[in-house]
Amino acid sequence: MKKSIYLFASGTLQRQDNSLVYITKNNKNYLPIYQIETIYIFGSCTLNKTVIQILNEYNITICFFSYYGNYIGCYLPRQKQIGKITLAQILLFQDVNQVFNYQKEIILTSIHNMLSVIKYYQKKRSAHFSQIKLLESLAEEVKNLDYSNQTKLLILEARSKQIYYSSFNLIINNHDFDFEKRTTYPPKDYINAIMSYGYAILYGVVETSLYCSHLLPHLGFIHGQSQNENSLKYDLADIFKPILVDRLIFRLINKKQLTKEYFISKNDGIYLSKEGCILFIENWNELLKATITINNKKLSYRSIIKKEVYKIERSIIGKEKYKGYRMEW
Repeated sequence: MKKSIYLFASGTLQRQDNSLVYITKNNKNYLPIYQIETIYIFGSCTLNKTVIQILNEYNITICFFSYYGNYIGCYLPRQKQIGKITLAQILLFQDVNQVFNYQKEIILTSIHNMLSVIKYYQKKRSAHFSQIKLLESLAEEVKNLDYSNQTKLLILEARSKQIYYSSFNLIINNHDFDFEKRTTYPPKDYINAIMSYGYAILYGVVETSLYCSHLLPHLGFIHGQSQNENSLKYDLADIFKPILVDRLIFRLINKKQLTKEYFISKNDGIYLSKEGCILFIENWNELLKATITINNKKLSYRSIIKKEVYKIERSIIGKEKYKGYRMEW
């Protein structure tokens, strides 16, 4: 299986013979080009067209982030051709009922995965989480909506996240990490800092999977009106945030692997330090490689994300009804 490369130091990405090398002030790092799927760059980076040529040749995507983990964009190596899936996706958006069905399924799947996380910790702690009944009731309300209630659907989606976030202080067993509410641009506390960083990394993984498909990434079902670019990745990321990013955050904090010393204050916000970013990425990569059994098949979480994109493709051309990935513990 191909892997992701994360580059934190500023430097120059160069082609050397038929491979890549990343040159920083103190090091010269040779990159195993046959093994790379995506390169994530967090520092300042210089590259030229000879690098672009080899990225195209080996179908390697580069995702760019700011130093503090804000997603900037991706370089896509191949030019997609318009085909039947692409045309079907465009035509689908002329049918408001079909679009609503996708919105509903994505939101219900996201709520299910939020519930999976909360129920896991309720069982582990032998504690009562009032958020479970609230989310279950809200999910039933979502199920009963039809396409004439799109505005209410989006209101319920926002409400589900508020309820879910209210469980964080019950899940987190570390007094250094209190969570009040979700804040971005900039994140105002340790939890928001690592959430923003983790979600940005997840967006890059989902977007890379979309680029390798025949889907148009900018046609999002839910975030299409609120996000200007590649909104479909935000829709699919909402499915995986609770069970991948949030679960990893809780584990790192509760096991005291991630402490407040891994954060810095800057520009009225809180951010992961370079050491904190590296710690998160190391654990993130291990999580994506971890496998679970689905229908007697062992799949990594990275493969599950790719499969989710494939399910969207198949549903759009009528081969199967889309059903989002729902975590079962």
